[in-house]
This record gives sequence, C-alpha cells and structure tokens, in this order.
Amino acid sequence: MAEIAAASSIVSLIDFSGKVLAAGYGFLAKVARAPTEIHTLLTDVANVNTLLAQMQSLADDLADPNTKTVLKSLSDRGVFQSCEILLKSAENYLDSCRQIDGNHLKNFGRALKWPLMEREMKDTMQQLRILQDQLTAALTVDSS
Repeated sequence: MAEIAAASSIVSLIDFSGKVLAAGYGFLAKVARAPTEIHTLLTDVANVNTLLAQMQSLADDLADPNTKTVLKSLSDRGVFQSCEILLKSAENYLDSCRQIDGNHLKNFGRALKWPLMEREMKDTMQQLRILQDQLTAALTVDSS
C-alpha cells in the first residue's frame, strides 16, 4: 500500500517539477541577464525531474519486490516529502525573481532583495544535489 502511495507521490512530483522548469525557462526567456544561480537551480531541478521519471518507470513495475523495498525505504525516509519542499523553495525563488510588466518600482525592489536570497537558494541547490544522490543510489540498488 505504501508503495502505491509512493508511486502516486512520484507522479505528482514529476508534474510539479515540470511546472517549476516551465516557469524557470519562461523567466530565462524574458530576462536577458538572469543570475547564473537561476541556470544552476534549473539544471538541478531538471536532474531531479529525470531521476524521478526513472523512479516512476520502476514504480510502474510493483511486482518486483526490490522496487517495493526501494520505494518504501525512500518514502519512510521522507525523500519524497523533502523533494516536494525543495521544489516549492525553487518555485518561490523563481517567483520572487519574476519581473512584473509595467511595475518598475516593484521590479527594482525584487532586484535589491536578490543578494539576500542568494545564500538561501545556494543551500536549496546543495540539498537538491543531496536528493539527486539519494535517488541515484536508490536506482542503482534497484537495478543491481
């Protein structure tokens, strides 16, 4: 039963990470001099998205006892919940950088806040990389 919940969670995380990526790439398309950290953040989110998609293909085969064990272990350790929290953080960073058409004062204020948020975003990127390592390890264990 927990495996089915984990599989459902993976699907919703893939969907959510796709929305974050779409918003991020939309931001990059509009802003000529976007901070390099935004590019790095989107790369990390894309990597997590890819690993989640691989995890989903494993979850589709719940007849394999190894897959059940891996999914239950990840779910019990809160990996999927952490993933959702990190993706929400990424979404918030992108939203706080978003430029509002015709509102130069608010855009200027957002630009001033960026250096204050930069450190937090780097912490989120570090946590996303740890999450990538956890998902990669789980995929490796399942395939062996």
